[in-house]
Amino acid sequence: MSNENNERVKVEMEFFIKSSPAILYNYISNASGLAEWFADNVSVRGSKNMIFTWDDDEEREAEILKNVPKKGIRFRWMDEEDKNEFWELEIRQDDLTNDVLLFITDYCYADETDQVQELWASQIEDLKSSIGA
Repeated sequence: MSNENNERVKVEMEFFIKSSPAILYNYISNASGLAEWFADNVSVRGSKNMIFTWDDDEEREAEILKNVPKKGIRFRWMDEEDKNEFWELEIRQDDLTNDVLLFITDYCYADETDQVQELWASQIEDLKSSIGA
């Protein structure tokens, strides 16, 4: 990676999801739901941590910083140097249209924002497929 200046930036995205907040919440907040679209395997460690594993043998542990039923979840990668960085999946429902949106917050190096957005877009397509949306 180039990252000469090592500048980290917050990336925020939103995706329309045809789902109820309750169903969507199950897919973003528990190990079995996350294993259907986010990682190849997800296991729980203790009361606040999840271990994410991918087929390429990558494994990362994340701490749950905030978990609000039917609203969203915030994680922090345990191997991140900046303890203020997190990634969050937040469910918002439009009061007028009842449309359900998934807001994603993540952090990356400034020169990697396009790749991070593409990766999340691909992951969200997998999520929609899992939900049947």
